[in-house]
Amino acid sequence: MEMAIVESTLDAEALTTMIAEAPKSISCKVYNGQIYVGILTRRPDNSHTTIFQYDANYKGPALCSTMPKGKELLRSQGLFPFFRNLVSEGWLEEAQKEVLIFYGTTISHFDILAHFGEDCIGAIRVVPCAKLPKRTGGILEHIGAKQAHRNSALVPGIQPKILMTEKADGEYVVSSRKTRSTHIAKLEHMAKTAHLDWSADDAPPPQDILCNEFVTTEVLRALLPEDQTCAVELKYLDTIKQEALLIKRFDRDDEGNPIACYELNQLLGKNTDEKYDGYYKDIADFIRKHATGTVVDGIRTNLGDIEVLFKRLLATILVENGDAHMKNFALLQKGDEFRLSPNYDSVSCARPSYKKLSGMALKIGYPAKDTLAMEQIKPKHIVALARDLGLLSETPTLEEVSNIASIVNEIVGRAKTICAILEGKGDVHQFPNLAKIMDASIFGAEKTTAISCLTRRWNGSLAGVDMFMNKTLLKPQAAVHPKKFVMPDISLRKVL
Repeated sequence: MEMAIVESTLDAEALTTMIAEAPKSISCKVYNGQIYVGILTRRPDNSHTTIFQYDANYKGPALCSTMPKGKELLRSQGLFPFFRNLVSEGWLEEAQKEVLIFYGTTISHFDILAHFGEDCIGAIRVVPCAKLPKRTGGILEHIGAKQAHRNSALVPGIQPKILMTEKADGEYVVSSRKTRSTHIAKLEHMAKTAHLDWSADDAPPPQDILCNEFVTTEVLRALLPEDQTCAVELKYLDTIKQEALLIKRFDRDDEGNPIACYELNQLLGKNTDEKYDGYYKDIADFIRKHATGTVVDGIRTNLGDIEVLFKRLLATILVENGDAHMKNFALLQKGDEFRLSPNYDSVSCARPSYKKLSGMALKIGYPAKDTLAMEQIKPKHIVALARDLGLLSETPTLEEVSNIASIVNEIVGRAKTICAILEGKGDVHQFPNLAKIMDASIFGAEKTTAISCLTRRWNGSLAGVDMFMNKTLLKPQAAVHPKKFVMPDISLRKVL
């Protein structure tokens, strides 16, 4: 059972009246953009069963593979994972629960979805069929209650965040139902979250969190110049009187219209608390399954994104991002295909305050039983990752091996150039975006961390990948045709 215990400033009689009048059964219409898909209902009994029914006139694809069309009714114990992944987490979830205090001590994820689901990440909208009780924003203690009441939106992720709208004059205001949001603002306030079990002593300082993500994002942008990385800005916001990291929404077009966007956790039918379960292979397998040239479960992907994924994971290792879980990879609609969304939610977990996230978020080397700590990652694991993603076959060809070596060489070369720039020894014009993080008075600690991470990981994890492949993958082939086979020089030393 999904339950939250909250404290109210209402007197006992008023609270009892509100709880008695709260609806025990709620039905919501589900839309994909402007298209009506079906109806989602919570049963009024104590079974916590959720029911979804596609509308008879809906001609589109299933919402996901775990909610197939064809059945009259779909049932779930609790909220369907597809919808659970849309619901806010952490700080914003707690704020929204306080706004819904009239439900008493039992506030489910369904309640949050019903009241705040008109503005979700992507194009899915959840609209109540009947008028719900008026929310109590503004009279409760939680620092985010007012923003949660005004936003009327769902934003996953445990960090404190609210939606903002950029005005024509460049200023930002808290979004409302009447204004389309343009940015997600991550805030300085850092509440204790059960997800990471941070205590007051080991929680990262608020400014550290914002600067960390800002610097890590810009380093990733330099490591992956041919890829897309979300636009970020560190800015003091007058309207909320605090520093925020502003992330431009890539699931909205220039007019503010929603673009279909799904987290991999959502597409794979996993609940939010399962985002750290599985392999990076699962993401590649999903892309490959849906890249057949025809639409499968409403999704058509592109095989080219598997190599993009491999490069992103190499960059993830280089910056020591231990939070690259299933909810931090998404597919975004582009024309008639779904492609990997821009990189987002990237932090370096190398500092002591992130010790609980000091390894890879998902497993490498199927069927490995455990995730790897960053210092455990060696060339053999990079090769195992390439195999997991299907970039190296069981008996790799020379072309496959050379391609992996070239990718590794290229990203290590960029990492060395980035370190030189951050140390003040290189030409910042090679990666102009790094100029944003050169101010040592603001980003000194984060720059030092970035340099240390990049240096550790290219020396400890990526160096020697070419030699390892020469020894373990190409040598047996050379023995088959010793006169015809010429060992290629794919040494890192050749390019560095």
